[in-house]
Amino acid sequence: MTTPGPMPSRLHVALSIVVIVECLFLFSAGVACLTVTWDPCAMFSGLMIAPLPGFLGFAQYAATFQRRAVAARRASTCAFILGGFVGFVLVVTLMQSVAKSVFPPISFVLIFAAFTVPNLWNGFLTLRWHRQLTISRYRPEDSRFRLSLRELLGSTAVIAAFLALTLSFVRDQSPRFAVNVSPSEANLDLPVNAANVSLCHGFRGTIAYEFDTDEASFRAWVDAGIGSIESDGASVELSPIRGGYTINRFYCLTGQLSGPTSVTIDDGLYYDWSHEDRGVYAAFDRKTSRAYYYAHFH
Repeated sequence: MTTPGPMPSRLHVALSIVVIVECLFLFSAGVACLTVTWDPCAMFSGLMIAPLPGFLGFAQYAATFQRRAVAARRASTCAFILGGFVGFVLVVTLMQSVAKSVFPPISFVLIFAAFTVPNLWNGFLTLRWHRQLTISRYRPEDSRFRLSLRELLGSTAVIAAFLALTLSFVRDQSPRFAVNVSPSEANLDLPVNAANVSLCHGFRGTIAYEFDTDEASFRAWVDAGIGSIESDGASVELSPIRGGYTINRFYCLTGQLSGPTSVTIDDGLYYDWSHEDRGVYAAFDRKTSRAYYYAHFH
């Protein structure tokens, strides 16, 4: 008579499902980054993001639902690495924000915490699960990795979800460059009444775009936050332009478009923040009712 092996707790099963879903999300995002072939930094990010969640998702399933001790050891290690890294980024960001008397958006904190806590908690539970499997000397009836009909159906659903997520991420990417397109085609965070949008993405997080709008909408757009947590936390206010203000245009980021690489505005408003190798700039031209934006984060 075969002695039944140990069974994972309900909490462990629930956390495993959460971790597997999060891994699917991160893996899809990483693969989507690989489609941005014009930006080496985006492709490098994809290569950095995708492997660990992809491996963890498979290992976590084998550890929890197939009760494989070797997979449990690997899954716990990967969960600690993933949760620890995300948690480290969160803690460093919070420490920097506190030092500057600025708190990051609550959505940022919740998203990072949602990846940190389940992975670290699951890492501890999976490590304990590995010890239980090792002590019990439980071995699956078939030591080879095989899938049942239910698992094949589940795998099909996971693959479908992966494709849907990846395609969604790819569609959400704005084009490398575009001239006089609608806000929906530009896929940027713009004022509601923005029109005739032109944009270009450069390398290493550089972007420039411009659009038609009115002054009130431009003010509201800037006040809502147009840069990073760091730049928004600096509380830089819009200032009136006196004596002219020059800002880079999208033409400066590509050789495939021909046009003036900058514009000088004599009457309007400007936003100017920079620190070390990072900078966020915006300007509004009252004469033409056109807004300009340029940012670099490296």
